[in-house]
Amino acid sequence: LSPGLSTGAIHLEFHSSGNHYVWRKVTSTVHNIIVGKLWIDQSGEIEIVNHKSKDKCQLKFTPYSYFSRDVPRKVTGVVSDADGKAHYVMSGTWDEKMECSKIVQSSHGSAGTEGKQKTVYQTLSPKVLWKKYPLPENAENMYFFSSLALTLNEPEERVAPTDSRLRPDQRLMESGRWDEANVEKQRLEEKQRA
Repeated sequence: LSPGLSTGAIHLEFHSSGNHYVWRKVTSTVHNIIVGKLWIDQSGEIEIVNHKSKDKCQLKFTPYSYFSRDVPRKVTGVVSDADGKAHYVMSGTWDEKMECSKIVQSSHGSAGTEGKQKTVYQTLSPKVLWKKYPLPENAENMYFFSSLALTLNEPEERVAPTDSRLRPDQRLMESGRWDEANVEKQRLEEKQRA
């Protein structure tokens, strides 16, 4: 099953620099919907384009294979300029960390599996661009939420009276009073319908 959500282009614009990036997401596949433990895989290719500089980043999300010796959730790619000259190599996984290595030399290697000539890049040591924060203790009992996600419903002073954290059902749920929270939620929903 591959849900067809978010099929349009995604835009990210930085107003201070004027850099405007556009890309489309890869395919998300949900496994074991009927039986077994649910898990999601990302696969396919993305081209991220900076419309200001015309730089491009080609990323390949390798699909999971039981027979592959590759690292699961592997992502690789190359960043090139408007003229197509490669400057950086990207590598990592979509759920743990991504690294970037500056290319110092490139040469043509042997033919690949599809008959295309492979390019071999000589690079400097990689730099970590992004790394997942470790999950908090007892994450398995808290829906594997990050520390940030766990704090999003905590009350805060001087918020708008319509802030969802102030809903009485939300407060009851946060204090572990599930039955009362469900009754209150139904009451609020019926009031909204009326």
